[in-house]
Amino acid sequence: MFWGQTTRSDVRSLCRARVAFSSFVFAVFAVALGAAPATAAAPGDTDGPRATPRAGRAFHTTVADTPVALPAYDRGHITSWDLGVATSTTPQGVDVLPLLALYLFHRTDEQLLRAVVAVVSNEVLLTRPWHKGAPAEWLLSASMLAPPVALAPRVDDVDRPRQELLSGELRAGLGLGARGRAAVAPGEQADVDNMWEANVTVEPVFRWFFPGERAAPDFVAPASHRALQVHGALRFDGLTRNLFGSNHAGVAFGVRATAGVRAGVTPWSGDHAPSTMWQRGNAWLVGVAPVGPLPEQHRLLYSLHGAFGLGLDRFTAFAVGGGPPRDETFAQDVPLLPGASIDEYPTTRHLIGSLEYRHEPIFFFYWGPFASVAILDREHELKGHVVRTDDVVSAAGLRMTTVFLFSSRIQLQYGINTGLLQTPSAPRQELTVHLSGRL
Repeated sequence: MFWGQTTRSDVRSLCRARVAFSSFVFAVFAVALGAAPATAAAPGDTDGPRATPRAGRAFHTTVADTPVALPAYDRGHITSWDLGVATSTTPQGVDVLPLLALYLFHRTDEQLLRAVVAVVSNEVLLTRPWHKGAPAEWLLSASMLAPPVALAPRVDDVDRPRQELLSGELRAGLGLGARGRAAVAPGEQADVDNMWEANVTVEPVFRWFFPGERAAPDFVAPASHRALQVHGALRFDGLTRNLFGSNHAGVAFGVRATAGVRAGVTPWSGDHAPSTMWQRGNAWLVGVAPVGPLPEQHRLLYSLHGAFGLGLDRFTAFAVGGGPPRDETFAQDVPLLPGASIDEYPTTRHLIGSLEYRHEPIFFFYWGPFASVAILDREHELKGHVVRTDDVVSAAGLRMTTVFLFSSRIQLQYGINTGLLQTPSAPRQELTVHLSGRL
Protein backbone atom coordinates (compact mmCIF):
# COMPACT_ATOMS: atom_id res chain seq x y z
CA MET A 1 0.00 0.00 0.00
CA PHE A 2 2.96 2.25 0.49
CA TRP A 3 5.40 3.55 -2.15
CA GLY A 4 8.49 1.47 -2.89
CA GLN A 5 9.95 0.55 -6.47
CA THR A 6 9.68 -0.10 -10.43
CA THR A 7 10.51 -2.59 -13.27
CA ARG A 8 10.98 -3.20 -17.06
CA SER A 9 11.82 -5.60 -19.89
CA ASP A 10 13.17 -4.43 -23.26
CA VAL A 11 12.73 -0.67 -22.81
CA ARG A 12 15.02 0.30 -25.68
CA SER A 13 13.21 -1.64 -28.42
CA LEU A 14 9.80 -0.59 -27.11
CA CYS A 15 10.86 3.06 -27.07
CA ARG A 16 12.21 2.95 -30.60
CA ALA A 17 8.86 1.58 -31.76
CA ARG A 18 7.08 4.49 -30.08
CA VAL A 19 9.46 7.43 -30.33
CA ALA A 20 6.95 10.22 -29.70
CA PHE A 21 5.36 8.41 -26.76
CA SER A 22 8.74 7.61 -25.25
CA SER A 23 9.90 11.21 -25.30
CA PHE A 24 6.80 12.32 -23.44
CA VAL A 25 6.96 9.47 -20.94
CA PHE A 26 10.61 10.11 -20.20
CA ALA A 27 9.89 13.77 -19.49
CA VAL A 28 7.17 12.80 -17.01
CA PHE A 29 9.34 10.08 -15.50
CA ALA A 30 12.33 12.40 -15.04
CA VAL A 31 10.21 14.98 -13.22
CA ALA A 32 8.37 12.40 -11.12
CA LEU A 33 11.27 10.30 -9.91
CA GLY A 34 14.10 12.76 -10.16
CA ALA A 35 16.20 10.69 -12.57
CA ALA A 36 19.91 11.42 -12.38
CA PRO A 37 22.63 11.04 -15.03
CA ALA A 38 23.67 7.42 -15.41
CA THR A 39 26.76 6.30 -13.55
CA ALA A 40 28.68 3.08 -13.31
CA ALA A 41 26.70 0.31 -11.67
CA ALA A 42 27.53 -0.48 -8.08
CA PRO A 43 27.62 -4.09 -6.84
CA GLY A 44 24.12 -5.33 -6.14
CA ASP A 45 22.43 -2.79 -8.42
CA THR A 46 19.70 -3.88 -10.81
CA ASP A 47 20.62 -3.03 -14.39
CA GLY A 48 19.77 -3.85 -17.98
CA PRO A 49 16.92 -3.26 -20.37
CA ARG A 50 15.12 -6.41 -19.17
CA ALA A 51 15.60 -5.94 -15.44
CA THR A 52 12.82 -5.19 -12.97
CA PRO A 53 14.16 -2.70 -10.39
CA ARG A 54 13.70 -3.74 -6.78
CA ALA A 55 12.64 -1.51 -3.93
CA GLY A 56 15.45 0.55 -2.49
CA ARG A 57 18.13 -0.63 -4.93
CA ALA A 58 19.84 1.51 -7.55
CA PHE A 59 18.64 1.04 -11.12
CA HIS A 60 20.27 1.94 -14.44
CA THR A 61 18.72 1.76 -17.90
CA THR A 62 18.05 3.89 -20.98
CA VAL A 63 14.82 5.48 -22.18
CA ALA A 64 14.69 6.77 -25.78
CA ASP A 65 18.49 6.36 -25.93
CA THR A 66 18.84 8.55 -22.83
CA PRO A 67 20.66 7.03 -19.81
CA VAL A 68 18.57 6.92 -16.65
CA ALA A 69 19.76 6.16 -13.12
CA LEU A 70 17.67 5.80 -9.97
CA PRO A 71 19.65 6.07 -6.73
CA ALA A 72 19.38 3.54 -3.94
CA TYR A 73 17.65 4.44 -0.69
CA ASP A 74 17.45 2.92 2.79
CA ARG A 75 14.20 0.96 3.16
CA GLY A 76 14.92 0.59 6.86
CA HIS A 77 13.91 4.24 7.33
CA ILE A 78 10.77 5.12 5.41
CA THR A 79 8.27 7.91 5.96
CA SER A 80 5.57 8.10 3.32
CA TRP A 81 2.13 9.55 2.68
CA ASP A 82 -1.04 8.19 1.11
CA LEU A 83 -3.79 10.23 -0.52
CA GLY A 84 -6.76 9.28 -2.62
CA VAL A 85 -10.39 8.31 -2.77
CA ALA A 86 -12.23 4.98 -2.85
CA THR A 87 -15.75 4.94 -4.30
CA SER A 88 -18.28 2.11 -4.39
CA THR A 89 -21.82 1.97 -5.73
CA THR A 90 -24.51 0.83 -3.28
CA PRO A 91 -28.32 0.49 -3.34
CA GLN A 92 -28.58 3.92 -1.70
CA GLY A 93 -26.09 5.73 -3.95
CA VAL A 94 -22.29 5.92 -3.94
CA ASP A 95 -19.96 5.48 -0.96
CA VAL A 96 -17.06 7.95 -1.16
CA LEU A 97 -14.26 7.31 1.31
CA PRO A 98 -11.12 9.49 1.44
CA LEU A 99 -7.69 7.88 1.72
CA LEU A 100 -5.35 9.92 3.88
CA ALA A 101 -2.51 8.47 5.92
CA LEU A 102 1.04 9.01 7.10
CA TYR A 103 3.17 5.86 7.33
CA LEU A 104 6.41 5.39 9.28
CA PHE A 105 8.67 2.33 9.24
CA HIS A 106 12.05 2.52 10.95
CA ARG A 107 14.05 -0.61 11.70
CA THR A 108 17.55 -0.93 13.16
CA ASP A 109 19.36 -3.63 15.13
CA GLU A 110 18.03 -2.01 18.30
CA GLN A 111 14.34 -1.44 17.52
CA LEU A 112 11.47 -1.58 15.05
CA LEU A 113 8.96 1.26 14.87
CA ARG A 114 5.90 1.15 12.65
CA ALA A 115 3.10 3.70 12.75
CA VAL A 116 0.09 4.53 10.60
CA VAL A 117 -1.58 7.87 11.28
CA ALA A 118 -4.89 8.21 9.44
CA VAL A 119 -6.81 10.62 11.71
CA VAL A 120 -9.80 8.35 12.40
CA SER A 121 -7.72 5.14 12.49
CA ASN A 122 -4.25 5.16 14.03
CA GLU A 123 -1.85 2.46 15.13
CA VAL A 124 1.71 2.18 16.39
CA LEU A 125 4.03 -0.77 17.09
CA LEU A 126 7.38 -0.62 18.88
CA THR A 127 9.63 -3.64 19.41
CA ARG A 128 13.06 -3.91 21.01
CA PRO A 129 15.26 -7.01 21.40
CA TRP A 130 16.12 -8.19 24.86
CA HIS A 131 19.71 -7.37 23.96
CA LYS A 132 21.38 -6.33 20.72
CA GLY A 133 21.36 -9.14 18.17
CA ALA A 134 18.96 -11.36 20.12
CA PRO A 135 15.89 -12.72 18.30
CA ALA A 136 13.77 -12.49 21.46
CA GLU A 137 12.02 -9.14 21.92
CA TRP A 138 9.38 -7.27 23.83
CA LEU A 139 6.78 -5.15 22.12
CA LEU A 140 4.37 -2.31 22.79
CA SER A 141 1.37 -1.48 20.61
CA ALA A 142 -1.51 0.95 20.59
CA SER A 143 -4.39 1.66 18.22
CA MET A 144 -7.42 3.92 18.05
CA LEU A 145 -10.47 3.78 15.81
CA ALA A 146 -12.77 6.80 16.09
CA PRO A 147 -14.96 7.54 13.05
CA PRO A 148 -16.22 11.15 13.21
CA VAL A 149 -19.71 10.22 12.01
CA ALA A 150 -22.31 7.72 13.15
CA LEU A 151 -22.60 4.58 11.03
CA ALA A 152 -25.61 2.39 10.37
CA PRO A 153 -25.39 -1.39 9.96
CA ARG A 154 -26.14 -2.79 6.51
CA VAL A 155 -28.55 -5.63 5.90
CA ASP A 156 -28.87 -6.81 2.30
CA ASP A 157 -26.41 -3.96 1.51
CA VAL A 158 -29.00 -1.38 2.65
CA ASP A 159 -28.38 0.98 5.58
CA ARG A 160 -30.54 0.64 8.69
CA PRO A 161 -30.47 4.22 10.02
CA ARG A 162 -32.76 3.36 12.95
CA GLN A 163 -29.77 1.50 14.47
CA GLU A 164 -27.18 4.18 13.70
CA LEU A 165 -24.27 4.30 16.15
CA LEU A 166 -21.36 6.60 16.90
CA SER A 167 -18.68 4.26 18.23
CA GLY A 168 -14.96 3.95 18.76
CA GLU A 169 -12.23 1.75 20.17
CA LEU A 170 -8.99 2.33 22.05
CA ARG A 171 -6.53 -0.54 22.45
CA ALA A 172 -3.09 -1.02 23.99
CA GLY A 173 -0.80 -4.03 23.98
CA LEU A 174 2.21 -5.45 25.80
CA GLY A 175 3.86 -8.64 24.66
CA LEU A 176 6.84 -10.90 24.13
CA GLY A 177 8.05 -12.51 20.94
CA ALA A 178 10.87 -13.30 18.56
CA ARG A 179 11.88 -11.98 15.16
CA GLY A 180 14.43 -12.96 12.52
CA ARG A 181 15.44 -12.77 8.85
CA ALA A 182 13.18 -14.61 6.40
CA ALA A 183 14.49 -16.43 3.34
CA VAL A 184 13.56 -15.01 -0.07
CA ALA A 185 13.18 -16.59 -3.50
CA PRO A 186 16.37 -17.88 -5.20
CA GLY A 187 18.20 -15.08 -6.96
CA GLU A 188 16.51 -12.37 -4.88
CA GLN A 189 18.15 -10.14 -2.28
CA ALA A 190 16.59 -9.95 1.20
CA ASP A 191 15.53 -6.57 2.55
CA VAL A 192 14.51 -5.20 5.95
CA ASP A 193 10.86 -6.25 5.60
CA ASN A 194 11.79 -9.89 4.86
CA MET A 195 11.28 -11.20 8.35
CA TRP A 196 9.54 -13.84 10.42
CA GLU A 197 7.96 -13.13 13.76
CA ALA A 198 6.15 -14.95 16.55
CA ASN A 199 4.63 -13.11 19.48
CA VAL A 200 1.92 -13.06 22.14
CA THR A 201 0.41 -9.84 23.48
CA VAL A 202 -2.07 -8.94 26.21
CA GLU A 203 -4.37 -6.13 25.10
CA PRO A 204 -6.78 -4.08 27.23
CA VAL A 205 -9.56 -2.55 25.10
CA PHE A 206 -12.12 0.16 25.69
CA ARG A 207 -15.14 0.65 23.38
CA TRP A 208 -17.65 3.50 23.50
CA PHE A 209 -21.10 3.87 21.90
CA PHE A 210 -23.66 6.63 21.42
CA PRO A 211 -26.90 6.61 19.38
CA GLY A 212 -26.68 8.42 16.05
CA GLU A 213 -28.91 11.31 15.01
CA ARG A 214 -31.01 9.02 12.79
CA ALA A 215 -31.43 6.32 15.42
CA ALA A 216 -34.98 5.41 16.40
CA PRO A 217 -36.32 7.06 19.59
CA ASP A 218 -36.65 3.65 21.23
CA PHE A 219 -33.22 2.47 20.06
CA VAL A 220 -31.08 1.14 22.89
CA ALA A 221 -27.35 1.53 22.22
CA PRO A 222 -24.73 -0.92 23.50
CA ALA A 223 -23.16 0.00 26.81
CA SER A 224 -19.62 1.33 26.65
CA HIS A 225 -17.43 -1.39 28.07
CA ARG A 226 -13.95 -2.70 28.78
CA ALA A 227 -12.40 -5.85 27.39
CA LEU A 228 -9.22 -7.86 27.77
CA GLN A 229 -7.87 -10.02 24.98
CA VAL A 230 -4.85 -12.22 24.32
CA HIS A 231 -3.48 -12.11 20.80
CA GLY A 232 -0.97 -14.46 19.19
CA ALA A 233 0.64 -14.17 15.75
CA LEU A 234 3.03 -16.14 13.58
CA ARG A 235 4.09 -14.44 10.34
CA PHE A 236 6.62 -15.04 7.55
CA ASP A 237 7.37 -12.56 4.76
CA GLY A 238 9.71 -13.76 2.04
CA LEU A 239 8.40 -11.38 -0.63
CA THR A 240 10.64 -8.98 -2.52
CA ARG A 241 9.09 -5.76 -3.84
CA ASN A 242 9.42 -3.78 -7.05
CA LEU A 243 10.09 -0.06 -7.41
CA PHE A 244 6.54 0.84 -6.33
CA GLY A 245 6.58 -1.45 -3.29
CA SER A 246 4.32 -4.06 -4.91
CA ASN A 247 5.00 -7.76 -4.43
CA HIS A 248 7.32 -9.12 -7.13
CA ALA A 249 8.68 -12.53 -6.07
CA GLY A 250 8.41 -15.00 -3.22
CA VAL A 251 5.76 -15.92 -0.69
CA ALA A 252 4.32 -14.68 2.62
CA PHE A 253 2.02 -16.45 5.06
CA GLY A 254 0.83 -16.30 8.63
CA VAL A 255 -1.78 -17.02 11.28
CA ARG A 256 -3.36 -14.93 14.01
CA ALA A 257 -5.54 -15.95 16.95
CA THR A 258 -7.36 -13.84 19.54
CA ALA A 259 -9.42 -14.71 22.62
CA GLY A 260 -11.18 -12.04 24.64
CA VAL A 261 -13.58 -11.34 27.47
CA ARG A 262 -15.76 -8.26 28.00
CA ALA A 263 -17.02 -6.64 31.18
CA GLY A 264 -20.04 -4.36 31.38
CA VAL A 265 -21.88 -5.52 28.24
CA THR A 266 -25.66 -5.22 28.31
CA PRO A 267 -28.48 -6.18 25.92
CA TRP A 268 -29.15 -3.63 23.19
CA SER A 269 -31.45 -3.24 20.22
CA GLY A 270 -29.10 -5.07 17.86
CA ASP A 271 -28.30 -7.98 20.19
CA HIS A 272 -30.53 -9.01 23.07
CA ALA A 273 -28.02 -11.57 24.38
CA PRO A 274 -24.47 -10.28 23.70
CA SER A 275 -21.63 -12.68 24.37
CA THR A 276 -19.09 -11.78 27.03
CA MET A 277 -16.40 -14.02 25.49
CA TRP A 278 -15.19 -14.44 21.92
CA GLN A 279 -12.49 -16.23 19.95
CA ARG A 280 -11.30 -15.60 16.41
CA GLY A 281 -8.51 -16.69 14.12
CA ASN A 282 -7.36 -16.05 10.58
CA ALA A 283 -4.69 -17.32 8.21
CA TRP A 284 -3.31 -16.07 4.89
CA LEU A 285 -1.05 -17.01 2.01
CA VAL A 286 0.23 -14.40 -0.45
CA GLY A 287 2.66 -15.09 -3.27
CA VAL A 288 4.01 -14.22 -6.70
CA ALA A 289 4.85 -16.75 -9.41
CA PRO A 290 6.46 -16.45 -12.84
CA VAL A 291 4.28 -16.84 -15.93
CA GLY A 292 5.79 -19.92 -17.57
CA PRO A 293 8.86 -19.12 -19.68
CA LEU A 294 8.00 -15.42 -19.97
CA PRO A 295 10.45 -12.84 -18.52
CA GLU A 296 9.97 -11.32 -15.10
CA GLN A 297 7.90 -8.47 -16.51
CA HIS A 298 5.01 -10.96 -16.49
CA ARG A 299 3.88 -11.98 -13.00
CA LEU A 300 1.06 -14.01 -11.49
CA LEU A 301 -0.02 -12.78 -8.04
CA TYR A 302 -2.17 -15.02 -5.85
CA SER A 303 -3.64 -14.90 -2.36
CA LEU A 304 -5.83 -16.95 -0.06
CA HIS A 305 -7.35 -15.61 3.17
CA GLY A 306 -9.47 -17.56 5.63
CA ALA A 307 -11.03 -16.61 8.96
CA PHE A 308 -13.38 -18.05 11.57
CA GLY A 309 -14.72 -16.83 14.90
CA LEU A 310 -17.05 -17.70 17.77
CA GLY A 311 -19.05 -15.27 19.88
CA LEU A 312 -18.35 -12.40 17.47
CA ASP A 313 -20.62 -9.42 16.99
CA ARG A 314 -20.60 -6.25 14.91
CA PHE A 315 -17.70 -4.84 16.95
CA THR A 316 -15.40 -7.88 17.21
CA ALA A 317 -16.02 -9.41 13.76
CA PHE A 318 -13.54 -9.40 10.88
CA ALA A 319 -13.83 -6.33 8.63
CA VAL A 320 -13.85 -7.22 4.92
CA GLY A 321 -14.09 -4.76 2.04
CA GLY A 322 -12.48 -3.17 -1.01
CA GLY A 323 -9.92 -0.44 -1.54
CA PRO A 324 -6.27 -0.49 -2.70
CA PRO A 325 -4.04 -3.58 -2.27
CA ARG A 326 -2.27 -4.12 1.05
CA ASP A 327 1.28 -5.02 0.01
CA GLU A 328 2.98 -3.69 3.13
CA THR A 329 4.50 -6.45 5.25
CA PHE A 330 2.27 -5.87 8.32
CA ALA A 331 -0.99 -5.58 6.34
CA GLN A 332 -1.02 -8.69 4.18
CA ASP A 333 -3.48 -10.50 6.44
CA VAL A 334 -6.24 -8.16 5.21
CA PRO A 335 -8.18 -9.60 2.22
CA LEU A 336 -9.77 -7.53 -0.53
CA LEU A 337 -13.38 -7.77 -1.69
CA PRO A 338 -13.56 -5.80 -4.98
CA GLY A 339 -16.76 -3.83 -5.48
CA ALA A 340 -17.30 -3.23 -1.76
CA SER A 341 -16.47 -0.21 0.37
CA ILE A 342 -13.44 -0.35 2.66
CA ASP A 343 -14.12 -2.59 5.71
CA GLU A 344 -17.80 -2.72 4.76
CA TYR A 345 -18.76 -6.22 5.88
CA PRO A 346 -18.37 -7.51 9.45
CA THR A 347 -18.01 -11.28 9.01
CA THR A 348 -17.67 -14.16 11.46
CA ARG A 349 -16.14 -16.38 8.78
CA HIS A 350 -14.83 -16.01 5.25
CA LEU A 351 -12.65 -17.62 2.62
CA ILE A 352 -11.34 -15.35 -0.14
CA GLY A 353 -9.06 -16.29 -3.02
CA SER A 354 -7.66 -13.94 -5.67
CA LEU A 355 -5.55 -14.13 -8.80
CA GLU A 356 -3.93 -11.27 -10.73
CA TYR A 357 -1.87 -11.14 -13.91
CA ARG A 358 0.49 -8.17 -13.95
CA HIS A 359 2.40 -6.93 -16.98
CA GLU A 360 5.17 -4.36 -17.09
CA PRO A 361 5.42 -2.96 -20.64
CA ILE A 362 7.93 -0.34 -19.47
CA PHE A 363 9.84 -0.27 -16.21
CA PHE A 364 7.70 2.41 -14.53
CA PHE A 365 4.27 1.22 -15.66
CA TYR A 366 2.31 -1.82 -14.49
CA TRP A 367 -1.16 -2.97 -15.44
CA GLY A 368 -3.20 -6.14 -15.32
CA PRO A 369 -6.57 -7.79 -14.69
CA PHE A 370 -7.52 -9.50 -11.45
CA ALA A 371 -10.31 -11.77 -10.25
CA SER A 372 -11.49 -13.11 -6.90
CA VAL A 373 -13.99 -15.51 -5.39
CA ALA A 374 -15.20 -15.14 -1.82
CA ILE A 375 -17.37 -17.11 0.58
CA LEU A 376 -18.48 -14.90 3.47
CA ASP A 377 -21.39 -14.74 5.87
CA ARG A 378 -23.45 -11.59 5.34
CA GLU A 379 -26.55 -10.29 7.09
CA HIS A 380 -29.89 -10.71 5.33
CA GLU A 381 -33.47 -10.09 6.35
CA LEU A 382 -35.61 -13.23 6.42
CA LYS A 383 -39.24 -13.13 7.62
CA GLY A 384 -38.61 -9.99 9.66
CA HIS A 385 -35.43 -11.32 11.30
CA VAL A 386 -31.79 -10.62 10.52
CA VAL A 387 -29.85 -13.81 9.79
CA ARG A 388 -26.40 -14.60 8.53
CA THR A 389 -25.96 -16.80 5.45
CA ASP A 390 -22.85 -17.88 3.58
CA ASP A 391 -22.79 -16.12 0.21
CA VAL A 392 -20.52 -16.86 -2.73
CA VAL A 393 -19.53 -13.68 -4.57
CA SER A 394 -17.16 -13.27 -7.50
CA ALA A 395 -15.42 -10.15 -8.74
CA ALA A 396 -13.07 -8.97 -11.48
CA GLY A 397 -11.27 -5.75 -12.29
CA LEU A 398 -8.28 -3.92 -13.68
CA ARG A 399 -5.39 -2.24 -11.87
CA MET A 400 -2.78 0.21 -13.19
CA THR A 401 0.24 1.71 -11.40
CA THR A 402 2.70 4.27 -12.70
CA VAL A 403 4.77 7.31 -11.71
CA PHE A 404 3.25 10.66 -10.89
CA LEU A 405 4.41 14.16 -10.02
CA PHE A 406 6.54 15.09 -7.03
CA SER A 407 8.31 11.73 -6.65
CA SER A 408 5.05 9.85 -6.18
CA ARG A 409 3.13 6.99 -7.73
CA ILE A 410 -0.51 6.76 -8.78
CA GLN A 411 -2.65 3.65 -8.80
CA LEU A 412 -6.03 3.37 -10.53
CA GLN A 413 -8.27 0.43 -9.77
CA TYR A 414 -11.66 -0.57 -11.12
CA GLY A 415 -13.62 -3.55 -9.81
CA ILE A 416 -17.03 -5.09 -10.39
CA ASN A 417 -18.64 -7.68 -8.12
CA THR A 418 -21.45 -9.81 -9.54
CA GLY A 419 -22.36 -11.15 -6.11
CA LEU A 420 -22.95 -7.72 -4.55
CA LEU A 421 -25.88 -5.88 -6.11
CA GLN A 422 -26.62 -2.18 -6.47
CA THR A 423 -30.01 -3.04 -8.00
CA PRO A 424 -31.53 -6.47 -8.75
CA SER A 425 -29.97 -6.30 -12.23
CA ALA A 426 -26.83 -4.20 -11.64
CA PRO A 427 -23.70 -5.45 -9.83
CA ARG A 428 -21.80 -3.16 -7.51
CA GLN A 429 -18.69 -1.42 -8.81
CA GLU A 430 -15.75 0.36 -7.26
CA LEU A 431 -13.21 2.90 -8.48
CA THR A 432 -10.12 3.74 -6.42
CA VAL A 433 -7.59 6.49 -7.09
CA HIS A 434 -4.57 6.13 -4.81
CA LEU A 435 -1.45 8.32 -4.67
CA SER A 436 1.52 7.75 -2.41
CA GLY A 437 5.05 9.06 -2.04
CA ARG A 438 8.07 9.13 0.24
CA LEU A 439 8.95 12.08 2.43
